[in-house]
Amino acid sequence: MDRRFKLLRRTEDERDAHIARIRVKRLRYLLDPFKDTGVLVQQLHQLQTLLGELHDLHTLAAEPFPKAAALARTEIKPLEDLLRKEWLTPKKDRRLTHQARAMARHSKLKA
Repeated sequence: MDRRFKLLRRTEDERDAHIARIRVKRLRYLLDPFKDTGVLVQQLHQLQTLLGELHDLHTLAAEPFPKAAALARTEIKPLEDLLRKEWLTPKKDRRLTHQARAMARHSKLKA
C-alpha cells in the first residue's frame, strides 16, 4: 500500500488507483474479524469507497456514450483532489499503514 499511495500522490493513473483500492479492500477484510480494529477498518472502508467511486467514474468516462463520459470526466478531478487532500498526504497514508502493521503484530502476539 505504501508504494501505491506514493504513486497516487504523483500521478493520476487509474490503474494505480484501482490496485490501491484492491489492496485497501484486502487489508480491511483481513483486519475486520479482530477486536480493536474498528476505527482503522472504518477508515479503510471510507478510502475503499472513495477509490471505488473513482474507478467507476474512470470506467464510465471510457464508455462510448458522449454525455455520460463527459459527465464522468467532470466528476473525476474533484474526486482525485479529495483523495489527495484527505487520504494521500504522507502523514495520513503512513498512519494507516503503520496502524495496520501494528494490528498485525498485535494479533500475532495474541495467537
